[in-house]
Amino acid sequence: MAIRIITDSSADFDSAVAKRRNIDVVPMSIQFGDASFLAGRTLSNEVFYKLLQEKKENPTTSQPTPEAFLRLFQEAREAGDQVVAVVLSGALSGTLQSAVIAKELCQYEPIYLVDSRSASAGIQILVNYACKLRRSGLGAADIAGELERLKERVEAVGLFGQVLEYDEKRGDFFPELAKYNQDKGNIVSNMLSRIKYTKKLAKLNAPYVPVDFREYGDIYVFCDSDPVGYYLNWKRIPYHALEDGLNSLVHIDAARYDNRGHFGLKVFFSRKLNLIFIQNGYGKYCIDMEVNDIASIPYPCPQYKEVPRQQLADRLTAEDKDLILRAFIRDKEELERQIENSGQVGDKILILTEPLCSLEVREKIFRDLIDTYGREGTIFLKPHPRDGLDYRKLFGEYPQFDPTVPMEMLNFFPGLRFKKVISVLTEIKAIQFADEAVRLGPDFLDKYEDPARHRQNEQIR
Repeated sequence: MAIRIITDSSADFDSAVAKRRNIDVVPMSIQFGDASFLAGRTLSNEVFYKLLQEKKENPTTSQPTPEAFLRLFQEAREAGDQVVAVVLSGALSGTLQSAVIAKELCQYEPIYLVDSRSASAGIQILVNYACKLRRSGLGAADIAGELERLKERVEAVGLFGQVLEYDEKRGDFFPELAKYNQDKGNIVSNMLSRIKYTKKLAKLNAPYVPVDFREYGDIYVFCDSDPVGYYLNWKRIPYHALEDGLNSLVHIDAARYDNRGHFGLKVFFSRKLNLIFIQNGYGKYCIDMEVNDIASIPYPCPQYKEVPRQQLADRLTAEDKDLILRAFIRDKEELERQIENSGQVGDKILILTEPLCSLEVREKIFRDLIDTYGREGTIFLKPHPRDGLDYRKLFGEYPQFDPTVPMEMLNFFPGLRFKKVISVLTEIKAIQFADEAVRLGPDFLDKYEDPARHRQNEQIR
């Protein structure tokens, strides 16, 4: 019995991504005048944007019909599969009602409907999470329940006074911004385009911001390269930024890599004039950016503020750790059972997977690692939360931890111990549950893909 994950085209999934992740997408209907199309089926994104520019009238959309859902539900019933359908917010559209009608017509019990209470990127987050839960071995009912409980669980532990969903939109969501991303052939024209893009992206995101940031004293942003960074600088709201992952700037300085060529000039336009935006401490209204280790960063920014992660972790009490685990781990008891069972094995090797290269190449990388390190002990796998490869299917003979569990939280379990932990690019200096931690690094990855794809810092001049 398989689990089918279904969503509608308002989730804006690329067709290739949906196919790769085994997601069925029910298309909405789009009308340009007298012409009618099915999103993603008879109308590609490229054609849609072309029509948007050519046609004088704006397009209209209509929700998927119950019949569109019914066809997929009947296929699942005939195959004996379970279904999790995550659809556009019931407050925004009748899409959910169409799915409800289709389920009633299908008369098949294991169909679980989830109101995303969101749109676009918000739906994508839930659908991607559903895919991770499917890979971890959960049934459809548990997946649907977990999607509903995620927000409530984080609120219930009391770590946060309120948890809000922020459906921010990247630049490619707005077709009117595409023209500003075209190379004009000279620095002056490109900078003028970027100035316009910066302001317009921030302004277009304004309707999606769920709070008035001015009502808060301190604002901390994890990864201000996202549209929220553009928005805060456009609104002239000071904030603190946080390093995107342990020692991430040591290996990839995205601000400098993305702004190669005339970097000093671009920083002046961002930091001094607020005409464009550069992330990671170079925005005018970024007060500072907390990083783990300034001395290890090849190109430090004056706004960096060293806050060692280990010192923060050492301050956590047993109660603090329990609160964090209950907030961010969906089944603490099951994880504890896995850890207890692992203790019955002798030498253990943990391999951390990562969303590297293509799926085909990625499979080869981790098969090679298993062949190499399997001689030293029993192999365990910890899939990365964003890794789309189906390790349960491809490597089912090896014990695997829940992909949704953050790696660092395994430090909170004193009974967990490995002889060796292996990663390719993931920083693992903070791991405390292994006798030896091995980061293979870019030299290893050079054998599998073009080095330019993972040696970004070396391309900064």
